[in-house]
Amino acid sequence: FLNREKDIPRASYIPELEFYNAIKAGDVKKVTLLCQESFSAKSGLGELSPNPLQNLKYHFAITAGIVARYCIEGGMDLGEAYNLSDYYIHTADSCSMPDQISNLHLDMCLDYTKRMRALEKRRIISRKVVETIEIIYDNLHKKITVDYLANKVNLSNSYLSTLFKKEVGIPISAYVQQKKL
Repeated sequence: FLNREKDIPRASYIPELEFYNAIKAGDVKKVTLLCQESFSAKSGLGELSPNPLQNLKYHFAITAGIVARYCIEGGMDLGEAYNLSDYYIHTADSCSMPDQISNLHLDMCLDYTKRMRALEKRRIISRKVVETIEIIYDNLHKKITVDYLANKVNLSNSYLSTLFKKEVGIPISAYVQQKKL
């Protein structure tokens, strides 16, 4: 039983889910934005160790484990996800300064995110659908229409819609909505 003499503010759950889901979705822009604040400066991490550096390392290891599991859920190979997690945790263990861990945190998050984005692209066959997905990822924070996408990839709306559904398995609008969530 742990007796806490002081209340430590915790990070909000919803933004945490948003962060992990952005990594899983391969949303490089969003992850970069969410990682602007230094990992060592984040509030709400809780005290897992009285030693500030060790505390940061513990939180880094937790983050690495959760990111790996989210990416596995998103389709990353189990071995690849766990090997990456192990690599980053081992690397963090050798860090001697909080800034090193913060930099490593950004590297790890972007590494997983880019791998998830590449995984999504490998599942796709045609270049036009890959281009469409790139445009969707680059514009997730904007209104995205089939007209806009078709214009960008130089195809008719109906042809792009048919091709996209055939190769991805869902309509463009459903795909956009899924990625925005």
